[in-house]
Amino acid sequence: MKFFIAIIGFILFSTVSHAQQLDWEAKEKRTIGGKWIMSNHFNEFVTDQHFTGKFRIIFFGYTFCPDVCPTSLSNISEAMDELEGMEEKFQPLFISVDPERDTTTVLREYVKNFHPSIIGLTGPAKLIKRTADLFKVKYSKVPGTNDKDEHYLIDHSAGVYFMSPTGQFIRKFAHGLSGKDMAKRIKEILDENR
Repeated sequence: MKFFIAIIGFILFSTVSHAQQLDWEAKEKRTIGGKWIMSNHFNEFVTDQHFTGKFRIIFFGYTFCPDVCPTSLSNISEAMDELEGMEEKFQPLFISVDPERDTTTVLREYVKNFHPSIIGLTGPAKLIKRTADLFKVKYSKVPGTNDKDEHYLIDHSAGVYFMSPTGQFIRKFAHGLSGKDMAKRIKEILDENR
């Protein structure tokens, strides 16, 4: 009898736990993204509204990043190449989490290394933090980094956000997903929602 009660308890706990997970995922989907304002790499103020009508492919990182950011931006570039013929429907955005070093000039030179449609965004630390919070992006200087050392590293979330033409969250692609696979998934999403 105790064994039977234990099994029933486990099933109930698992069901409640799963329901809570689904509820959390639903809330998460509703709460990623929002209204923001930043400077683009041409030193012009832009908001999320400037990209209304285009699907947004958004990545948070920084130009001094040794590996994660160049890999992710290369994958986004490859995805844009794979979406040939549909490029005008998409706007890739690279949002810096390093306002101390990533000036608009630095960003302008950096994004030239990737797909020509990628726009770099930066701004004051408070605006970057607010925007990162909207996307639930975490970032911080690597512990032990000397504040006077200009070669510091930043730990940061590494997913790629896919947002609708109205700025609604659609999906987050994991770091390391190839550009071909990213484009394939994007096409599948578009086909499912026709």
